[in-house]
Amino acid sequence: MTTFKKWDRAKHVEQAGGEEALAETRRMVDEFIDAWQLAQRRKSAALTQNEVAAMMGVTKARVSQIERGEVTSVDVVARYVEAIGGHLELTATFPGATYRLRASGMRKACKRHFKFMGSHVKSRTTDAL
Repeated sequence: MTTFKKWDRAKHVEQAGGEEALAETRRMVDEFIDAWQLAQRRKSAALTQNEVAAMMGVTKARVSQIERGEVTSVDVVARYVEAIGGHLELTATFPGATYRLRASGMRKACKRHFKFMGSHVKSRTTDAL
């Protein structure tokens, strides 16, 4: 008969550096898995990092960083996903409500908004002179 040693969560949390360190490690593992899955999707689409970089307007090194989980914004992920043939959706969850947000659509809307606001601010500044 096999005997198993009882697992002591508190001991393992302490060895990991506390709850915050454990949560940070989990977050890093999740980011790595997400990035790995995106890289696998790129490969299954028969695209090279160079091809994706050209579509995104970035360097191959930047695509490599993205595929290692070094992502600086949702916009970067949306551009990467679009370059490999998909579209990014975000989900905002609140008590009693869930909203599905389309990141690529949000990016286009933001560009239009800021372009409009920029021209509006310019015209008001010119009028003041």
